[in-house]
Amino acid sequence: MNFNAKIFTRVFKINLTKTAIIDLDWKLPTLNFMYFDINEGIIGFDDREGNEWRLKAKSKLQNPQCLSLCRLGEVP
Repeated sequence: MNFNAKIFTRVFKINLTKTAIIDLDWKLPTLNFMYFDINEGIIGFDDREGNEWRLKAKSKLQNPQCLSLCRLGEVP
């Protein structure tokens, strides 16, 4: 799996589609899949609204240890 100019070689795609929705008033999107890399931890997820979220590193001018998720196709 690769994105943001980085290759992830040890990724598990975890299927969450059978997870029950506990509260019908839940305002946040629920997840279909989570992507876990052995070396990096959670690197992304796909929500049930069709959005694909992936890890994005902050600028080196900011805190280089700080990471965030961004939707694929969005301009950072």
